Amino acid sequence: MQFYQFILVVSIFACPLLIKSEITPVLINKFELPHPGFSTLLRTWTLNFTSWSLVISCFNPIPESKDYVYNVPNIGQQLTTEITPTLITNQIIWPNGIVAADQLVEYSMIVPSGFLLP
Repeated sequence: MQFYQFILVVSIFACPLLIKSEITPVLINKFELPHPGFSTLLRTWTLNFTSWSLVISCFNPIPESKDYVYNVPNIGQQLTTEITPTLITNQIIWPNGIVAADQLVEYSMIVPSGFLLP
């Protein structure tokens, strides 16, 4: 029973030390895109291993104009190099949020285009 009391005492005194630590964000890299709107990380399959792609949809403030969706494949490997997004499509209408597709369809995404009108 004394062992459990020791763990309780140690956790009571150690927990505030862990909470007080500060995390400071640091800019690692950046790149330019016209009017970025939504972004998400999607799991992809590259060279026989799983990686993450950064997918970004852009929007034009002019109503009913065509918008863009860009992809940065394997973003984890490109953080310290020059990032060059590749264009996926330029035929999307805002709103165009990006979501991962169902788990049954791995490595895929859904990008809705425009509003449903009655």
